[in-house]
Amino acid sequence: MQLTGTKRLRDGQQMLPAGGYSEPTENQGIMDMETGEIIALSKKDQRIADAKKNRKEVMAKLQAKVDKENAEAAAGRKDGSLSKAKQFQKDIEDRMRGQTGSPQRKTAASGQQLVGSDAEKYAGINAPYIKTNKEMGGTHNLTISLDSPDTWKSGSINNSRLMSFSFDRGKIEVTTKSTDLPTFRKVKAATPEEAVQKINAYLKKNNLA
Repeated sequence: MQLTGTKRLRDGQQMLPAGGYSEPTENQGIMDMETGEIIALSKKDQRIADAKKNRKEVMAKLQAKVDKENAEAAAGRKDGSLSKAKQFQKDIEDRMRGQTGSPQRKTAASGQQLVGSDAEKYAGINAPYIKTNKEMGGTHNLTISLDSPDTWKSGSINNSRLMSFSFDRGKIEVTTKSTDLPTFRKVKAATPEEAVQKINAYLKKNNLA
């Protein structure tokens, strides 16, 4: 996060900093130049902080429920509730990681492997392997391999031609890729269908599909 400096007047009001920012921007926060105190996070970092806080609150409520059911099961008032509580906890944790649904499945027609509950939305991508997960903030993380999993050395996707994308707020961009693959520039995509079209256009342009 970048920071822009500002000075505080004695009455607590802020002077407009030299950079012209009176409020935090998407990537720039505000710092008190006299004390070094961060007055405000950038809007992007604030969203991340809010998501983490929300996750902690959800997990705390979950733990309270599990503790209550465990206590009831130990007291003999609710037969079998202990195992149900553990399963409930696992289901919630899997959902928060975007790993609900079948861990892995193949489409009948092409043998394409889809991993993740939202993977079918991206099945139109011309790649033999597609994995998705959805963060709490709504960002879709998408990983594709241009090689069939049965050809991966040591069974690791990192030993294949892979690309990872971040799809959020109407834009899709690459977060990591194999070094031998051409650059994929950030583009607009309002829906998963448009994201599929943009990725396929890139693959076709570079003779990768």
